[in-house]
Amino acid sequence: MARKIKPLTDTEIKQSKPKGSDITLFDGDGLELLIRVNGTKTWRFRYYAPLTKKRAVITIGQYPIISLKDARNKKIEFLEHLTNGEDPRNSIEMQRTKKHTLEKVTYDFFEIYKTKGHTEKTLSRFIRNMELHILPHLKDVDIEKLSPQMVLPILTSLQAKGTIHNANRTAEQLNKIMEYAQNMGLIYANPLSKIKMMLMPDQTVNRVTLSPKELPILMDVIINGFINLQTKLVLEWQLLTMTRPKEAATAKWEYIDFENATWTIPASDMKMRKEHTVVLCKQALVVLEVMKFVSLSNIYVFPNRSDINKHMSKESGNSALKNNGLKGKIQAHGMRALASTILNEEGFDPDLIETALSHTDSNTVRAVYNRSQYIERRRVMMEWWGNHIESAIGTTAAKEALKFKLNKHD
Repeated sequence: MARKIKPLTDTEIKQSKPKGSDITLFDGDGLELLIRVNGTKTWRFRYYAPLTKKRAVITIGQYPIISLKDARNKKIEFLEHLTNGEDPRNSIEMQRTKKHTLEKVTYDFFEIYKTKGHTEKTLSRFIRNMELHILPHLKDVDIEKLSPQMVLPILTSLQAKGTIHNANRTAEQLNKIMEYAQNMGLIYANPLSKIKMMLMPDQTVNRVTLSPKELPILMDVIINGFINLQTKLVLEWQLLTMTRPKEAATAKWEYIDFENATWTIPASDMKMRKEHTVVLCKQALVVLEVMKFVSLSNIYVFPNRSDINKHMSKESGNSALKNNGLKGKIQAHGMRALASTILNEEGFDPDLIETALSHTDSNTVRAVYNRSQYIERRRVMMEWWGNHIESAIGTTAAKEALKFKLNKHD
């Protein structure tokens, strides 16, 4: 008489732990739970293969990702195949091949990719790139059978058309999708991990910038160049805060904390979609004092000259630098690199510099210091930076503030 097996319960599964070696819990009709010494709990289904009559086993998945109920439903599905004289493994293979095409996995990955805080532009570019270049040729290919030999002709064709950057970006996107497939257990290894080595290197041009000793040249152009006052001030604001052109141009008064001398940029306005707090030096506060006379009644610190309900163009600073003799020598974005170089040469903590540039998650640095220490260390650095900039022949904001004070005194 066959031994009667008592069905498992969730409580029993949660409380069961191996004692020095693996143990197996049985639920009946071939369903079992293997509990390893390391604590992992894996559902398995044991049965006799219809043709060979030999014992076989199918791994269903790990508990609690696969619940007791889910595991029993899979067992019922397997028993139905056996009743019809079919090997459940063959059915699984057919379902896997049909389900895990490159097209299906791409869209499954994209649903997760959309939750990672990327901009609409980045998301649109990602899926458009796949739909335009890869999926028309390989959408029905089983993800497990995808090979470099299938992908390389497509990527080299992009190269031949002169779109080297796009070919490299497409290779990176494919690798993200394949890494997702590997993490989900759809493939054992990523066969495309080295495919970028077969492509021409990306010819992205580094942003030009001046050397540290040329900072006075930059300040002379900003102060004395043929540039309107607001553009001069937004360039100084960007330099003093070490922010990107777009972040500087879109600054809002509501995000400025005058009492604590900070500017908190929300995640929605940041390139990396993470909130960023800028510590404001006294020179940056002077910029704001001058702009109060121009735009305090507006939403934006630097409003559009034609429409005060909009911010000024992020390209205004670049255009001003180009038109005043610095074309090919520095771009507005390159001022961040200039700041980084000078601060690193001065010996400031690289972690604080990277945080100020919003390259490092501030929480990582704050793990080393408490919040007050962290802010004060950044404040010391930013005050030094503001003074260093002002020492390079001064700033427009300081001169304008002096004018306002003199006029008010008169």
